[in-house]
Amino acid sequence: MNVSGKGIRLFNFIIDSIAIMTIAYTLYFIFYCIYPNFISENPDTFNIIFYPVYFLYYYIMEALTSKTIGKMLTKTIVVDKLGNKPSLFKLFIRTIARIIPFDQISYLFGLGYGLHDLISNTIVISTKK
Repeated sequence: MNVSGKGIRLFNFIIDSIAIMTIAYTLYFIFYCIYPNFISENPDTFNIIFYPVYFLYYYIMEALTSKTIGKMLTKTIVVDKLGNKPSLFKLFIRTIARIIPFDQISYLFGLGYGLHDLISNTIVISTKK
């Protein structure tokens, strides 16, 4: 298996972050149009929208396709350590582990994978032939 490198993982993260923020801000805007007073009285409304979008984006995309938009662009896929499609439970653990504050910086320490990979026993590999 050809494990994807840090540069590809960074690109995936940037693209997926743009997708998540686009979805979250779109929902926030729609919610604001419907309930403007609620938004002005509750400054944490964006976070209430953002975190479920963040979780559902990764979980649903990886559960259905083993890919996110970033992975589609880089031709990578998430698999378990044996190279098979991860179970829904592993993907759930992988997605929950992304919330760990140090997950995003875990790539900087030379591991080549994130804490969410380590905790869920998954890896991201290239599908390029």
